[in-house]
Amino acid sequence: MSNLDYSKLSGKNPDCPSELLLDRFHGGELPSAESAAVERHSAQCPACTARLALRQRGAAAFPALRLDEVADKCVRLDAQRRVCRTYRSSVWQRFAERLSATRRVHLSWIAAAATAAAAIFVALLPQLRHDGGIDGTGIHMKGGPRLHVVRERSGAVAELADGELVRAGDRLQFRVDLPADAEVMVVGVESSGAIYPCYPLGASGSTAARAGAGIALAGAVELDDSAGDEYLHLVVCPRHFALHNLSAPARGAMAVAGGDGCRSDSIHIVKEVP
Repeated sequence: MSNLDYSKLSGKNPDCPSELLLDRFHGGELPSAESAAVERHSAQCPACTARLALRQRGAAAFPALRLDEVADKCVRLDAQRRVCRTYRSSVWQRFAERLSATRRVHLSWIAAAATAAAAIFVALLPQLRHDGGIDGTGIHMKGGPRLHVVRERSGAVAELADGELVRAGDRLQFRVDLPADAEVMVVGVESSGAIYPCYPLGASGSTAARAGAGIALAGAVELDDSAGDEYLHLVVCPRHFALHNLSAPARGAMAVAGGDGCRSDSIHIVKEVP
């Protein structure tokens, strides 16, 4: 994905509307006077007519997410977390009772047993979706930014779950939930650690976005044939930031140099061997 030719993605002239302005026009977000001006220009400009047609085809390929399906997923995830907390409590209660009954136990053996029990418990936990937070805690804060990844394969469209298998040729489009206006960027991290931009496509830095839920980001990314684990990160900051400011210090984590107030959300995908 890091070898895309971005020079062919736009044929606009310098006096044509920006990509963001066309996105807002297509989404019906512009004031009436500004919308009319963009419409008049596009009617006389073949390049902008083609750019609008591309957005219309993209919107048709990725229909709006059903909020009831998203709500059902959240309910199931919350129930799964409650089961894990109950199971963890019962495991440690039984472990403490056994330790109390065994009085002549060396302190070092207790520490080793506790470590082993914790490792077994973690291994038994289900793989839950989590935020790859800026601080690497993996804790999703209520009301924080969220990343939704929609896959199109052979005409079939579905939202990806964390850890889902994908393959070469799959097209990915991104939708985000933003609690406030912010600078945003979606990047991917390959198994080699290389970071590549997904939105804005081919950009060297973030772009401004308005607050809202289920915001469809323009464009789509087509997966290449490199196999292995990859992470997709939504990075949200109060100020503009550059691609070179981003780094992946640990598996599934994202950091922004000088990024005070930045937050992120991530999803893990597994690319199948061709």
